[in-house]
Amino acid sequence: MAGYTPAITRIEINDLYKKNFAAFGGWDPEAKKVKKLQFAKMMKAYTEDMSLCAPAYAMDTIALAVEAGELDEESFNKLLKGADLEALCDGLADYEEWWVNERHFHAMATLMGYFEEQLNTYPNIGEALRENFAG
Repeated sequence: MAGYTPAITRIEINDLYKKNFAAFGGWDPEAKKVKKLQFAKMMKAYTEDMSLCAPAYAMDTIALAVEAGELDEESFNKLLKGADLEALCDGLADYEEWWVNERHFHAMATLMGYFEEQLNTYPNIGEALRENFAG
C-alpha cells in the first residue's frame, strides 16, 4: 500500500477575497500586517450568498496573522473588537461548516490556549472569542 504526504489546508487571500473583503481590513498578505477588520460593516454590505463567505474570510485572516506572528492574545483587539467582534461571534454561531479547518483550530488554540472540545465547531469558537475578547 502506498502512503501519501499529508496536506495542510491551503489558505490564500485570493482575488475573490481581495475584490469583496480586503477593503474591510484583516490580514494584508502583501504588507504582512493586520488591519482593523470591519466585520459588522462587511456583513451589512453583502447579500446572503456573499455574507456566508465573510466568516471564512475572517477566520482565514486571523489564522494567517497568527501564523505570521503578527497577532496574539494581547494584540487581538487591534484586529477585532466591539460590534465587529460581536458580529463575527454571531456569524460563527450560524456558520454551517461541519468541520473546523485545522489552521483555524490551531490559530484559535494559540490565541486562547483552549482545549480541543472548546474549539471543535465554529459556534464554539465564536463563544470562546466572545469569552476572551468581548467587553
